[in-house]
Amino acid sequence: MRETWLPAGANRVFKRRDAKWVALVAAGLVGVALLAAAYGSGNSGSSTVGSSATAGSCRNFLTVDDLSPARRFKGPLPIPNRLEPQYAKSDRTPVWVVHARAYTWDPAPGVCIPKWGYEDGTPGPTLVIRPHERSELLVYNELPQTLYNPYVDPFNQLSWVAPAPSPIRTHYTVIGEPYTPPPAPFNAPPYAQSQYELSTALTIHLHGGHQGPADDGYPMDTFGPGESHLYDYPNNQDATTLWYHDHDMDHTRGHVLMGLAGFYLIEDAKADAKLGLPTGAGCESLPAVPSSALQSPPYWPTPAPSTTQRTVPTACDDIPIMFQQIPAEMLHGEEFQPVVGSKPGEPEPTPYRAVWTANDTLAPYLTVTNKPYRFRFLNGNDEEPLKIWTTTKPEDPTSFAQDAYLQQVGTDGGLMNYVNVDQATPRQTKIRLFPAQRADVVIDFSKVRTKTTFYLQAQPQQAFVGGTDPSCLTQLCAFGDDVGQTPRPLIEFIVVPTITKPPTFDPPGGRLRASPIKKLSTKTKNGREVTERTFLFGFDDHVGQNPFATVNGRFFTPTYVYATPVLNTTEIWHLVNSTDGYHPVHIHDIEFQVMSRTRCPAVNGKADGPSSAYGWCGPNAPPNVWPNVQPEPGDWSSCTAKRCELASKDVFVIPPYSEVTIIGKFTDNLGLYVFHCHNLIHEDAGMMAQFEVVKARSSAARASARRRIAAMPEMSGMPAMPGMPAMPRTAARR
Repeated sequence: MRETWLPAGANRVFKRRDAKWVALVAAGLVGVALLAAAYGSGNSGSSTVGSSATAGSCRNFLTVDDLSPARRFKGPLPIPNRLEPQYAKSDRTPVWVVHARAYTWDPAPGVCIPKWGYEDGTPGPTLVIRPHERSELLVYNELPQTLYNPYVDPFNQLSWVAPAPSPIRTHYTVIGEPYTPPPAPFNAPPYAQSQYELSTALTIHLHGGHQGPADDGYPMDTFGPGESHLYDYPNNQDATTLWYHDHDMDHTRGHVLMGLAGFYLIEDAKADAKLGLPTGAGCESLPAVPSSALQSPPYWPTPAPSTTQRTVPTACDDIPIMFQQIPAEMLHGEEFQPVVGSKPGEPEPTPYRAVWTANDTLAPYLTVTNKPYRFRFLNGNDEEPLKIWTTTKPEDPTSFAQDAYLQQVGTDGGLMNYVNVDQATPRQTKIRLFPAQRADVVIDFSKVRTKTTFYLQAQPQQAFVGGTDPSCLTQLCAFGDDVGQTPRPLIEFIVVPTITKPPTFDPPGGRLRASPIKKLSTKTKNGREVTERTFLFGFDDHVGQNPFATVNGRFFTPTYVYATPVLNTTEIWHLVNSTDGYHPVHIHDIEFQVMSRTRCPAVNGKADGPSSAYGWCGPNAPPNVWPNVQPEPGDWSSCTAKRCELASKDVFVIPPYSEVTIIGKFTDNLGLYVFHCHNLIHEDAGMMAQFEVVKARSSAARASARRRIAAMPEMSGMPAMPGMPAMPRTAARR
């Protein structure tokens, strides 16, 4: 549902199916000013809404001095506020109201960088709902005029070697268009030469949500500045950690790195309490502020971070944290730039120094007390994975934090069946997160008796096993599957014990689910094998010039449907990677289980799709070149005779030259969905495909997607893609 709003005093045009909604929005209540006075504006000086850097007033880049150890842990970790619904519809459906708008990010003194976000920062407000409780999200697009995007891939040499073309053009359908330099100040250092204009169109995807296709954030179903869109979420799924972010065609990467992302929690507090899991009862909620008739669209103040003193533990014990990397164009100094021309098989002489943030903050501290805390970790980055663990010393990544180690309880799809809770022999758990992956983690500080500090170590890892040298496609290079940069402390945990008899996290037998996840059957009800499909994720011969990333040899084509699974049936998908880079593949609509992970897979004759021999794992390859792919928590391989530590997921990391086999059941929803690599460079470069869930297999059902997409005004008149005819112009929808 889309509507257009105008400034106060102008005639409004509402396009809504529920006329009562208009009355509720227009009603307004007194109290906005009082709340503004109570909460203040901005996030404790970390952002300024609607402003931009003034020439000469501050820098729009960070230096080595800004990142020195002496400046670490000076500010608190911002905890995104939990936004209460603004109102309830006549059927009691809660509705949140969120605004996408510009703000200025000031990560260090004297630095102010223009960014976009939902409300006043990144991540945006946290939205919390119970399982199977329907909700709606109303998003206003208040973005300013087009901003040139400062975010270019720091690991892709084509992005910082002039005069190479930008690896992420505005629209890859206009290949060959002459390069146009951006305006000042984006035409000079520290900005790269390959800037591109960032679209202000939005389409919001609830990542991991099981919603209908009309509310899934289809890449071309966008709304521009001055418009809003209402999304309907049934939330018919288990409690889990989701996140919402923009999904605009060709601009997902720029929009997510600009800050257009936030957490969405489907939470079962009663069930969590029975397990001893923190429930977030003390987390700060932003009171509902109904729309004011004098303001269009509605605004409300943003509270400051909940912890502002090093000696006061935060009351919030269920904390979402998004990790993102600061792009190289925002960093000034040779330490942040790789050296071109390393010898084949050798690391780059000057490794790129990646700089990561936690909730958009450089090296914050978090003051806690002696009890369990729940952390919902999200890799919100575009490309690089991140490995995290806890230590007792900031500069010693090997110091084991025995009284504050990570216990992973959940993945993308919610709680796992079991968690390891052997308090007698705690293990140092290291969690590797690829882009879009989530990890639900508990750190139990209950054993701490005196004031103590721990550190969350972060090790950025390679997104490609062999760097950028072509020889690494055919031989083992110095890099590998698990090679990263020097670990650095990302968060300081200050434990201030205040509880005499603290609670502990120790669910009986480690069981987390009353009804455990079971393996899906590979047989139909009549005993036949379920449908199997193969999808090959690869690059063409023009890496760095969009489009270059493909699925089954095709760039994303909105008129082409790759698969038509039947509603309420189970399918096995083989996700195959023919490149030396990782592909974290995200599938919309449903969750899958991971059956197996295989290096150099043999051709599966039963599956449709590519059937030729995989030349990148030829018969002459030494057996020790590519070691076996390691399983991840929740895979089928975790099942033993005694228990099965299964988990459902929506992001599947395919290692280089490997295959990941998954199985899922298509329930509830009919219609068109996409799946794509969540390395956002690859997604924006064409590595995306779509499937349509149908009632029955028929040519009419398979053709319905083409008819529907061709009728979308955003797609009418789109230039022809390679090998595809131009789309006809159609009348705009009303």
